[in-house]
Amino acid sequence: MSVEPSPPITIRAASAQDAPVLAPFAERVFRRTFERDPAHSPANMALHVSRSFSVAQLSAELARAETWYFVAERAGELLGYVKLERGPTPACVTGPSPIELARLYVDHAWHGRGVASRLMDHAFEHARRQGAQTIWLGVWRDNHRARRFYEKRGFVRVGEHPFLFGLEQQTDEVYARLID
Repeated sequence: MSVEPSPPITIRAASAQDAPVLAPFAERVFRRTFERDPAHSPANMALHVSRSFSVAQLSAELARAETWYFVAERAGELLGYVKLERGPTPACVTGPSPIELARLYVDHAWHGRGVASRLMDHAFEHARRQGAQTIWLGVWRDNHRARRFYEKRGFVRVGEHPFLFGLEQQTDEVYARLID
């Protein structure tokens, strides 16, 4: 009896046509990651996701020249995504030609299966093609799983910056590394 091989995981650039699928996926994964934490009130969670993960918001971001989304899929199933963008950089990021890794989320069913690493590798390659030499990100200080992942990938803490979560001003830790 032969076993059918699993469909491969692919990574591709997202387009505006992906917004209706990407938006609810992004909201679901974000909520699952952060909703249970007592630091995040239901009101602030609702406000944050309505501002950040609506179809209209993602469509607008996908149309920006300096914002790039890449999605990981297997057999048409969305597994995760990464968002890169050029924009304001915190003063603590001192490396040359910086680009922000603004989001990297993987469906919880796919944690520990290499999807995040593949998305990160793709982000590094795209950043290189854009002429970036430094990649930086903000991560919530209590997101220990993400911080460990970034540290394993060579990121080091270089400072902190504010993050508006709903109506609450929070502080994210800023990590950066050179792109080799």
